[in-house]
Amino acid sequence: MVKREDYSPQLRIQATSTLQRTLSGVYDQGTGRGLAELLRSRKQELEHMIGRATALAGGLRRRDEEPFVICHADLHKWNILSGPEGEVYAVDWDSLKLAPKECDLMFIGGNIGGAAVEEASFYTGYGETRVDPAALAYYRYERIVADVAAFSQEVWEQPEPTEEECDEIVRLVAANFMPGNELEAARHTDKRCG
Repeated sequence: MVKREDYSPQLRIQATSTLQRTLSGVYDQGTGRGLAELLRSRKQELEHMIGRATALAGGLRRRDEEPFVICHADLHKWNILSGPEGEVYAVDWDSLKLAPKECDLMFIGGNIGGAAVEEASFYTGYGETRVDPAALAYYRYERIVADVAAFSQEVWEQPEPTEEECDEIVRLVAANFMPGNELEAARHTDKRCG
């Protein structure tokens, strides 16, 4: 009953469609115009990410040697809580799926929301494991594409959000492209795929 990773192109198709409509000026009016400007300004990076995620997904889909494990699939720092006795809790399990371990490991060093979890310390505790840079790069690119798709839908396919809500969405999407954040981590990982 748990969803199995299939490397679906759905989010990449949605992000591509949104980018095309943005470039044609469809979204230049209303409270979403700031997001339209941001997406236009990041056109090359978005096209590169979508293309690389598509290529990486194709390669990963053809593999059969990597075992799938149960993944939280949204294991960023806001979904990890610590208790008063030092216990650790993972919350928000609605993205649960069977996938390569990199689906969760992408958050370690992935700069989700800014500064990364220190990789060396994490892997000391995690133990020795082989991490597939292609899978890691795929999940890091796909995460940004998912943000663009989800936030675009929130702005342009729901009842019109307020100016303040749109400003916050622009800030969140723009953060992906800032130095030291998600796109930089994805590119760094992608270079190791060679």
